[in-house]
Amino acid sequence: MIMRYSWPALVWLLIVLVLTLIPGPAIPDVGFSFRIDKIVHFFLFGIQMVLTAYALEKHTLLRGAPARPILVSVIFSIAAGVGIEFLQRFVPGRSFSVFDMVANTIGVGIGYYVFRYLKKRNRL
Repeated sequence: MIMRYSWPALVWLLIVLVLTLIPGPAIPDVGFSFRIDKIVHFFLFGIQMVLTAYALEKHTLLRGAPARPILVSVIFSIAAGVGIEFLQRFVPGRSFSVFDMVANTIGVGIGYYVFRYLKKRNRL
């Protein structure tokens, strides 16, 4: 029953892992003169936060744990963003970036507010 609510967050995390750990030379050049990768980071980790918070919120309602699902979701999503940046150090053509970690964290923050807004409007 719990997997019914958890699978979207787990699948999204897998997609994020695959997208962020593709070797640098395999990433196609989109031809933009500015870097949109920070926007992509906001998007990826904002969605991760919303999906994780939704899953843990449902888990809390069904089982009574974890005690603070939104806080756990924030910590998990930020940790995932930091962990992925460290993993990128070992991927050819990729590198560790503090600015990407900041973008990931801002995305989690935006996801937090989106989740709260949707929950307040009874959309989740």
